[in-house]
Amino acid sequence: MIRPSVLWLAAAMAAPAIWHALVTQTLDVQSALLRFLIAVPIAAVMVGTLRVIVESYRRQQARDEDTADADASTAPGASAPPIA
Repeated sequence: MIRPSVLWLAAAMAAPAIWHALVTQTLDVQSALLRFLIAVPIAAVMVGTLRVIVESYRRQQARDEDTADADASTAPGASAPPIA
């Protein structure tokens, strides 16, 4: 399934072609749609790459927080967290 963010990015990438096809009519509609269809897989790769990069940072942050929590709970004189 294609994410809406991919379609929005593809539409932004193909916006000049769509504009020329629909508003100024200096480009035929088939060419604009072809450019949009070419932009969809390119946008999917771009969004997927961004998600992989962000996910790796999120995992590293979660690991660092788990390590800090484990160190704090095993430190001498550490008290239990308050019950809310």
